[in-house]
Amino acid sequence: MFTCSSSKLNKIPNDYSIPIFAIFLESWRRTKGLKKIYWNGVFLIFVAGIVPIYFFLSLSLLLDGMYPTFHLKDFLMDIPRSLFYLTSGISLSHIALQHIRGKNVYYEMALDLDKIWKPLIFFGLIVYLLSFMINLWLIYISTLSANRTAYGFQIIFECILFTLIAIYIFQLAIMTMLLILDKNLTQIESFTICFKAINKHCFKNISLGLFTWLSAIFFTVLTLGIGLIWLQPMLSLTHAIQYRRIFYEDDSVI
Repeated sequence: MFTCSSSKLNKIPNDYSIPIFAIFLESWRRTKGLKKIYWNGVFLIFVAGIVPIYFFLSLSLLLDGMYPTFHLKDFLMDIPRSLFYLTSGISLSHIALQHIRGKNVYYEMALDLDKIWKPLIFFGLIVYLLSFMINLWLIYISTLSANRTAYGFQIIFECILFTLIAIYIFQLAIMTMLLILDKNLTQIESFTICFKAINKHCFKNISLGLFTWLSAIFFTVLTLGIGLIWLQPMLSLTHAIQYRRIFYEDDSVI
């Protein structure tokens, strides 16, 4: 397996392209052969995390009953929710990457996280803090009551801002941990390389995430939720194709 030395720490691809519609269509085309393994992987991650999920659920319900004015249930449940979304996003994107390369994949790969548990906790904390801020913002919005219309533009702007920040952080987390799993790099090396690479075409990368996310919402509503069977694997494939676009398949570019 290729290992990046410290002398190559600052070397990232000179340039790459992010054709949004081409990536979207390619991920849709490749979804058919991944659905079964994908959903088995989701189920495996859920089963592995069911104990901590029930723990936080019980704790949040208890504290929410004791201190109802603090909305503790929402804040506490964001911890397992953030870790679940991040874990599933990374591990299933890694499966999608190997699927695209034509390698044999199996759903047990969803729990092959021994190399990335430290950055997983780090990014999980960032995602949780972002979710924490969003919850505080929603509580603030709910207190505006009759004056909510007067703050309409501010609310819309803040909503868009939070969405774009969340997409950026999630993409940075996915790319960093895919690089660790794929190239056997250290956490700091992977984060540094991915940070520079994503920022090289920050607007296009965020636009890809936003377009894919909005498309998934649209088709989910249009199909009354049935489309999720195809759309969820497609999101992981989008991350995998994005990773290949950024870092190519040639080890010499890193």
